[in-house]
Amino acid sequence: MLKEAGYPVKVITGYEGTSEQNLAILRGEAEGNIDVYTDATDAIEDEGFKVITKLGDHPDFANVKSFRQAVDGKSQQVAEVLDGLLRLGRPFFTAPGVPPEQLASLREAFRNVVEDPAAQDEAQRAGCPWGGYTGPEEMTAIYWNVFEVPIEVIEMPSK
Repeated sequence: MLKEAGYPVKVITGYEGTSEQNLAILRGEAEGNIDVYTDATDAIEDEGFKVITKLGDHPDFANVKSFRQAVDGKSQQVAEVLDGLLRLGRPFFTAPGVPPEQLASLREAFRNVVEDPAAQDEAQRAGCPWGGYTGPEEMTAIYWNVFEVPIEVIEMPSK
């Protein structure tokens, strides 16, 4: 998909983790990496690594072209699925059959914590920052969008 979007890509395997991959870039053995922002922050800030495209809409990279914009056709469908999965973040669930009033209270309390600046600061200090809040309606829509994507599109990244 990256090649289709015009990126000169050659996949190199064998590096055991992000640290080794970043060292390979610094040594000139590789020219790039795909990573999540929380793992790449040090390399971006300390080593001057440049973000060339992104999945999602991280505010620190407002001027970086999104991968969705860089591809078309079925690759764009894959990018939209990946983007949707990023927006889901880490969903929290409760048991089925929870009374509606209790469910509403749980959702409100959870949203209040996620949107609380003090809680966000504490999560940042603990090295576990979280993105914004994605409500249950949006999460449901994202799940349905993923379920409606044809299987050949889902299998594309593995080819």
